[in-house]
Amino acid sequence: MATSNDSWTLESAVFTPCPPGPDAWEYRSTSSRAGITRPTGRPGAGGIRKSLTRTTLEGASFNESCQVLRVSWAHAYTRALALARGEGRRLLGMGYFIGVLLQTVVLPLVAGTVELTLSGGSPIEVYGRWWVFWGVGTRLLVAGAVQLVRPGTTAEILGAARPTHAERQVARELSTANLGMGLAGLLALVPAWAAPAGTAGGVFLLAAGLMHVAKKNKNPQEVLATWTDLLVGAIAIGFLIYSVAGTLSNRT
Repeated sequence: MATSNDSWTLESAVFTPCPPGPDAWEYRSTSSRAGITRPTGRPGAGGIRKSLTRTTLEGASFNESCQVLRVSWAHAYTRALALARGEGRRLLGMGYFIGVLLQTVVLPLVAGTVELTLSGGSPIEVYGRWWVFWGVGTRLLVAGAVQLVRPGTTAEILGAARPTHAERQVARELSTANLGMGLAGLLALVPAWAAPAGTAGGVFLLAAGLMHVAKKNKNPQEVLATWTDLLVGAIAIGFLIYSVAGTLSNRT
């Protein structure tokens, strides 16, 4: 018995699974033998005849699904990026805490205790010299290098969410001062130069700490910077006063 058959094939104009892009196309063919009425209502001619039409598929549900997929991927990417940045800030914060505590408390105590144990000497002179070397020299040298490379770090420590161009410029200028005071502080390895080597850096740290004491709502990094600045600045200035007093007493 003669029949009429429909067949169609989906063809995608692009290889991307989701829009944007051209719509998918459907190739539809209709064939029928002679005397058979095709779906279009026209009788078929003698023998087998075929017709080919090209129509655009209705892809509303498909497009909606792809839109949901894109939104899901975008949300996942944004979330992963935020987590990565948060983890990076957390690690940098931990590194800052460890570095500052090492330079301002741990290393001066360890170095001074080792020298006193092995060589003896005046505790004030020994600890004062190592506090100038580590607390003023290496700390300001590292701070200056970080500010020069990443000028936004200082503004972030002080609580700025997104440092402005002016804040970055000020941080770069501050970095040169920190580098100079840090290099001077390293001269504390020469005993006769230890007290004057730490004078400029000590005054700077003490003044900075005093200005930040009254500030409210300080973040943990700023709190640490405030109190370690006060500690190192007070020790450096106290060491200078002790050295000058000793020098004057020896002359008399």
